[in-house]
Amino acid sequence: MIKRTNKFPAGKEIGGDVYAHKAYEKQFPGLAKAKAKLPGNFVYNIVKYSLTTREFSFIISSDFDTNPEPSVEGGIKVGAKGLKAFKNAGWIYHHKWLFVTDDYSGFDVKESKKRSEKWTALSNVDKSRIGQRAYWETNVLSRIK
Repeated sequence: MIKRTNKFPAGKEIGGDVYAHKAYEKQFPGLAKAKAKLPGNFVYNIVKYSLTTREFSFIISSDFDTNPEPSVEGGIKVGAKGLKAFKNAGWIYHHKWLFVTDDYSGFDVKESKKRSEKWTALSNVDKSRIGQRAYWETNVLSRIK
């Protein structure tokens, strides 16, 4: 069973990092200090918080509410060594319902959960590669439509 992180009200926990929609960013300690370092005009949708280093990444995912597997379009990491920008590398997010709470109104959370159940039940899916949109579209997407 796929579950949200147990450390915060909303978030997908992967490898010691928690990803959440910006609507839930205030749940993270130290956010204001990191956010103050961003360029004033920077628009992001997702916040990644490292549980070990306490560093943040602010990630652009403009299709988060509209795409079942939203794009990672780049972003800025705010860390001990300053700011580091990163670009779109073809990554996508899965289980986007984990990034929000059940009462989130930007997309149908129940439908997103059903989609997760559908594709995780498939056989012969290389879960180490599903984060790349090209692999996802070629090997998974056609099987769940």
